[in-house]
Amino acid sequence: MVGKLIVKDLRAYKTMCVSILIAYMVVGSVFIFKYYSWHVYMMYGYMLVSFVYSYIVFSEKNLSTELLIVSLPVTRSCIVTARYITVFLISFFGMLMWFLNAIVADMIYETHRTDIVLILSFKTVFIAVFFITVHQSLFLPSSFISNKMGSVLSFIASLTIAIMTVPFIFHPYKHSYIYYFQEADIPLITILSLIIIFLFITSVILSLKFYSKKDI
Repeated sequence: MVGKLIVKDLRAYKTMCVSILIAYMVVGSVFIFKYYSWHVYMMYGYMLVSFVYSYIVFSEKNLSTELLIVSLPVTRSCIVTARYITVFLISFFGMLMWFLNAIVADMIYETHRTDIVLILSFKTVFIAVFFITVHQSLFLPSSFISNKMGSVLSFIASLTIAIMTVPFIFHPYKHSYIYYFQEADIPLITILSLIIIFLFITSVILSLKFYSKKDI
């Protein structure tokens, strides 16, 4: 049943999600990749992916399909699990497309501000995973208990926290920024990896707890 719920979301919103991704990728190539540095390009990508999977949540709230889904022979834990897997798939393919977009743009432009070497590094991928995990872990639990306006406010709040957290930890705006992890960064990588796992698990538990008690 979880698989059917995932397929339902992906089929229902695939056209709009793909359209948004393609449109923003074009804008990202023309206006961001060429004229701004790598961290601006990546931050734009983080916000794009966050908006795409949040769009499904907003649409579900707006169309009031939640009551219909709950009335089906499916447990609420299945609904929560399906939503997390759907968000993971969108995040994975969205960021993959964003990285591929950078590769294509690098081939097209002879001169550009974004450094492709800084984009295609493990550290950049790790930052992307960290950003999206922070946003999802804060946004998804609140989306299961709040109404449309509450979901919008929680989206803004979680996105703001994620945006502020990345420069606080990784300092990508400094001229002395190193685009790869050094041996001295192993403790930081370990701690942040544990935080990512902890945030994800806690987020799922809270979503299950909140949604199981929600009166629909």
